[in-house]
Amino acid sequence: MNALSRGLNWLYSATIDRSKFREVAQRYTVFILPLFFWGRAIDDRGLLIAAVGVFIRAWAAGYLKKDQELTQGGPYVLARHPLYLGSCLLALGLIVALHHWAVTVLLGGITALTYAHTIRHEEKNLNARFGTAYAELSRRAGPLWPKPAGLLYALRTPGAVFGGFSFRQYLRNREYECLTGAVAVFAILYYSAP
Repeated sequence: MNALSRGLNWLYSATIDRSKFREVAQRYTVFILPLFFWGRAIDDRGLLIAAVGVFIRAWAAGYLKKDQELTQGGPYVLARHPLYLGSCLLALGLIVALHHWAVTVLLGGITALTYAHTIRHEEKNLNARFGTAYAELSRRAGPLWPKPAGLLYALRTPGAVFGGFSFRQYLRNREYECLTGAVAVFAILYYSAP
């Protein structure tokens, strides 16, 4: 596992745009893998899980101002990386929909490795950039899931969780690409199902 982690770290560091490495690895897997399961019956629960993932990503994208400020509203009150949580749920949705061990190993493995590495890298950068503010957010919100302190904060300040969403920011972050891709993959799967 250590050699795999070092190899992934080298590959990740070698890419010019590190976010593109994650996107390319996951997108190719998500779009190509279902083609091998053309004509297979689909588990509808996967669609529901994927829809929750798309919703969380859209919700987060309406708050995120990349490289400008530390985002602390919306889902960021509950989780430090809600976009990644949404992506993980999308992958899980596809795993459940296709219900095959190969999908679980390939897509689950790629998702787990890329996001575990990406989160570690991003945590270091955000800590360096935002210091005390990021440390406070880290005490309140887990990387991908809420902590009790974050849930209490959300209950006391619902405006922080539900106010301030910007559809313009959602578009600026091009999150519609995720929605379009998820709809395309699941439409292909359902169209091809017996």
